Amino acid sequence: MPNNISPWIVVKLGGTSVSRADYWDNLISVLREWRAAGRRVLIVQSALSGITDALEALLKEPSADARRERLVTIEARHAALAREMGVDASAALQPVLATLAADTAQINEDPPPALHARILAAGELLASCLGAAYLRKQGVVVDLCDARTLLRASPLPGQSVRGRYLSAACAVHPEGAFAKRLGADDGFVLTQGFIAADADDGTVVLGRGGSDTSAACFAAALGAERLEIWTDVPVL
Repeated sequence: MPNNISPWIVVKLGGTSVSRADYWDNLISVLREWRAAGRRVLIVQSALSGITDALEALLKEPSADARRERLVTIEARHAALAREMGVDASAALQPVLATLAADTAQINEDPPPALHARILAAGELLASCLGAAYLRKQGVVVDLCDARTLLRASPLPGQSVRGRYLSAACAVHPEGAFAKRLGADDGFVLTQGFIAADADDGTVVLGRGGSDTSAACFAAALGAERLEIWTDVPVL
């Protein structure tokens, strides 16, 4: 690697590790140490703990009223964390929540895989909005990138339509152009785990536990020096 190119560290944040503001403060101190050591850092964020399960339950609710109640609960969970973080919940979350509400209104007895994937993706999108807002509040320079502009899924031979949307696979190889797409030479890059786009720019997900897979894909594409998987972070 040329001396004038900073090596990359990819850090995947699990749902528990970002569920409280004081956990974020601990994370920030560690991330700044990487930057001080001359590393560029890509943060790959999961949904908050339990949110993907809540979205799966929403998809299975038989009545529109029950689905709306679940939406209220999901929104309240994120709003509570936003208050703890001291960030504007409406500004950070409303665009994703509006899309989630519109998608939820389309649910029927057998939601199509494309709709299923879009609804599950909301967990990572909501969490990363909060993460970016809090980092910026703490004076951290961060570029929030939509993972669907970075990871492209490729269908596997014989894979079903459901599999293509809900258990997607991404083939990646080290490439210099990938790092250039991330930008943010002076700060961190934050993106989502678990989600990607297909050849038609539709939302797909990588299956349960897919955030770890996403982080590995990003690390491979960047030729990263290190990949860290954080699941639970103690407060210092």
